[in-house]
Amino acid sequence: MMPEPSERSKPVLAWRQKNREEGLRPVSVWLPADVKYLLEDIASQRRQTVGEVITEAIKAFKPGISVAAPATLQQLIQKEVSAQLRRQQAPMPAPTPPPAHERSNTVLQESSDTPPAPATARPAGRPGVLRPRILALLEAHPEGLYTVEIRTHLGLEPGEPIGDTLQGMRRSGVVTTQGQGQAMRYFLAGAARA
Repeated sequence: MMPEPSERSKPVLAWRQKNREEGLRPVSVWLPADVKYLLEDIASQRRQTVGEVITEAIKAFKPGISVAAPATLQQLIQKEVSAQLRRQQAPMPAPTPPPAHERSNTVLQESSDTPPAPATARPAGRPGVLRPRILALLEAHPEGLYTVEIRTHLGLEPGEPIGDTLQGMRRSGVVTTQGQGQAMRYFLAGAARA
């Protein structure tokens, strides 16, 4: 006899069952880290799940049709990201920072078993645009950088959000940190520290 699922796991089990009933099946793949982040960025920009992006890419794939150069999944994804960025070239209004009493540096951790938030719950903005720039910057600075230094190098305004991007990169393991609070330095994961 199977033990009763915990209260915490019931929503996850219900989400998985709903997906199965909709004809979806789980797939586990191993991708290079940069392709994984690019795929996540595309999904975020399009307000889709990673599964929806992969499904569209596979359905758009035309086997047997010759192309000028062999197209890898990474090249296809990069082409789509470039097209998305061109469409987003219209100037965006500067975000209005919340009043000081509403600011918080709280970061909520999500369990890897938690179903993704519905697409409508995702915040507006430019998700994924900063990540590649930050990675390139940290690669050029093996000594690590403070948040304020990253902002300066990237030419960001003091109120422009960067904390969520850095914390997401930290949680996903592409960067490591040393120190706490404003004294926290960010390093490219696996890079030798100077």
